[in-house]
Amino acid sequence: MDESMRRKDREIRDPKIFREILEENNTLFVALVDQGLPYGILMHYAPWFSGETPVLILHCAREGRKIQCLRQSPRACLFLHDKGEAKVILHGDKPSGRTTTHYRSLMLQGTMRFLPDGEEKRQAARIFLSHFAPQGGEIEMPPEELLKKTEFLLFLPEEITGKSNPGPGAQEESRP
Repeated sequence: MDESMRRKDREIRDPKIFREILEENNTLFVALVDQGLPYGILMHYAPWFSGETPVLILHCAREGRKIQCLRQSPRACLFLHDKGEAKVILHGDKPSGRTTTHYRSLMLQGTMRFLPDGEEKRQAARIFLSHFAPQGGEIEMPPEELLKKTEFLLFLPEEITGKSNPGPGAQEESRP
C-alpha cells in the first residue's frame, strides 16, 4: 500500500513548523489497539525537544484500559489538530457543493514508554506542568504521594507527518 501523502502541496516538512504546532497546543488523540480493535482517547501532552526531535510527555491514571493496551503493545499513533480554527469554505457565491477546510495537523507514529518513579518522572512532571503554566509563571510540584498515583508516559516518535491548508492570504510557512 502506498503510504505517501496524496496532496504533496499540503504536506508540512519543516521541523520548525512541527515544533511550533506541538508547542502551541496541549491535547491530542491517541490511537491504540485493544485486543485487535481500535481504541482512541483524547489526552493532554507536553512537548520536550532534544534538538529538532520531539518527545511528548503524557500523563494519566496508573490503571485502566489505555494502560492495559500499552502493556500489550507500546505502539501508538497520535493525531493533533492545531488550535487554529478549522473553517469549511463554500466556493463562489452559489451553493456549488464544493467546499474546502483550512487547518494544520500532525500525525505521529511511535512508541510509548512508562516512566518509573523517581527523578526521571519528577522531571517529566516539571516539563508537563510548565507547558500548562502561564508564560513565565511559577509551577508548584505535586506532593510525592500524588506523583506515585500518576503514570507519566514518554512518546518517542518514529515518524511525523503534517498537513495544512492555510487558506488564501495566510502565510505559506507550513509549505516546504
